[in-house]
Amino acid sequence: QNLEFHDSLVIQRSPECGRYAVAKRPLVKGEILYKELPYCTVLLRHCWPYFCYHCLAPLALATKPQPQSVCCNDCGIRFCDADCCRRASDYHRFECADLDLIESTGIGHLAYRILLTACSSLSPSGASQWLAGAPVPRCFPADYSAVDGLCDNAEHHQLDDVAKYRQVARQLASVAVSRGLLAGPDRPSDRLTELFASQLLRHVMQLICNAHAILSHYEFNSAENCLTLQLGEQRIASGVYPLTSCLNHSCQPSVASTFSTLTGNCGLLTVRTLTDLPAGEQVYNCYGPHYLRHEWSERRQSLTEQYFFECQCPHCVSRDSGNQRHRALRCPGEACRGTDQPALLTWTGDDLRQEPRLVCLSCRSAFSDPTLLASLASKLDAANSQLTQAALLAEDRPAEALALLRNCQARLTACAHSGNSRLGRCHDLQAKCFSRLGKHRQAAGHAIRSANIVKVQFGGESVEYGKELFKASELLALAGERDRLQQTADICLRLLRLYYGNADSCPLISELEVMLL
Repeated sequence: QNLEFHDSLVIQRSPECGRYAVAKRPLVKGEILYKELPYCTVLLRHCWPYFCYHCLAPLALATKPQPQSVCCNDCGIRFCDADCCRRASDYHRFECADLDLIESTGIGHLAYRILLTACSSLSPSGASQWLAGAPVPRCFPADYSAVDGLCDNAEHHQLDDVAKYRQVARQLASVAVSRGLLAGPDRPSDRLTELFASQLLRHVMQLICNAHAILSHYEFNSAENCLTLQLGEQRIASGVYPLTSCLNHSCQPSVASTFSTLTGNCGLLTVRTLTDLPAGEQVYNCYGPHYLRHEWSERRQSLTEQYFFECQCPHCVSRDSGNQRHRALRCPGEACRGTDQPALLTWTGDDLRQEPRLVCLSCRSAFSDPTLLASLASKLDAANSQLTQAALLAEDRPAEALALLRNCQARLTACAHSGNSRLGRCHDLQAKCFSRLGKHRQAAGHAIRSANIVKVQFGGESVEYGKELFKASELLALAGERDRLQQTADICLRLLRLYYGNADSCPLISELEVMLL
């Protein structure tokens, strides 16, 4: 059956696509399609001391007063307040004594949490009756059916992997029995334990393809003993989002998914459009592999190994690797002279004898002159060595690092395409060195050049470009360059709001707004 939600999307099903979402009406770029709370989440072990175990709110921010967190008396797990501790008791009482064992099962922990959440509204005897096939009582969580209906790809998993998953499921079923989750007038029968293990196994296989990584911009800083804001996002938890699991994959997605944990709302996921979509158009998410970040072969391997399908998006059909510009050199041919066209080093021949060639992506000319190729290889090797040395010196000896980087920049400018990641790294390190020396205006100049290289790589509407502009904005603010700050921050804010919406999902937005005051 088709499932309609809000006024934006409808879920359909076909033999070729399985379940998928299409636009119910014309959709506008940047529009919020829907928000979804997870059915359940599991906080990763390394985040236990720093985030609430239940709602995932950060507990140790340098910019805010330390909350009065509450700890479990038995295992020491932290919660942001007594209310979260009480809410978590529905499942945590069946985990607490065996938390190390449960956590060691990896994705098995999230599968176990699914069943703990499902059974939390039932008595032990009610849970046992449900597993044995009794009708589901009214108090049973209605959204469990959406989780239970997720694809498990059982026919595609390797037999050795299924055997490992089954062992994990039996381990966790034994824990559930020992902690009284399944009980009635008598001790649960072996058959009932096996039924619980069977359902756990099904959820483990579902989660291989359907678990979501919940991300945060906060990372623990051991030097400051608190969580600090980072440009990148780190995975802090795994969650189950049945609705979002209905979106199919494309290596050039039409939506972006972001998580909000700052306000303690349990990993609320918001899905926004990245482009205008006409009514009836399928809406695509990205499962990780993106054509601007990964080679075609990498994307294909990742998707077939974890999700058991071969992507048929235009970039995969044409075997397009949009990230080629990250390593591209400048075409030396007459037809492209002075136009900064990208050329790639490739190898031809058999396994025994590989001969290098430089092939232009624009004019398609191929260059195999040994003298030219040896000169390019020498420049790239020297540049790589200088970048490595400069990175080691940048923190404590920035002036020495800058001398290396100026030489490195000259080498790369002579042969590298404007989207080459080595050139971007060179400008990024120079920005860091000038900043260490207190020369923020020069630092900002290099940060903007680094951002422009990222713009060539990922596009002017990319989140990567937006985050590079954030670094440049920080330096312009320190340099007192108000006019340039306003121009740069305006573009940065527009891009961050397109992907994240507001400061709840991206604290960088509030940092920028403060800079502009």
